[in-house]
Amino acid sequence: MWDIHLPKHKDADTCKVTAYTKKILLQSHAVINHVNHDLANPNTMVLDVLDKNDTQLRILNIYHKVPKSGHGLRQLLRHNLDELVLTILAGDLNTHSPRWSLPGHAPSPWAGMLTDWMDDQGLACANPQDIPT
Repeated sequence: MWDIHLPKHKDADTCKVTAYTKKILLQSHAVINHVNHDLANPNTMVLDVLDKNDTQLRILNIYHKVPKSGHGLRQLLRHNLDELVLTILAGDLNTHSPRWSLPGHAPSPWAGMLTDWMDDQGLACANPQDIPT
């Protein structure tokens, strides 16, 4: 059996992210969906998984809905991750970057800002080279 976790949203909102956890995980871990986190919205969820020793893993699940001009990552790029919390950034960033796009794709105009933020936050790209994601 599975539990579903949804981001902060109103009835009329369309959620672009979700997460599922196996119910058996709750025998050894706590799963906390931070719907009131600064980053939480219909396109972003902040989920913590804690073991019985309170070891914490934070998962940021993001769908980047690209507006007609610019980018929609301002809230993320203004946020500083807690350096004491192991964090995974996952989702669909709708961004081309030499770090994770196939060769020949022009980088998105905001790709440099995003990769600089990732570097500043101590994040490393785990995608295999030249494998589309």
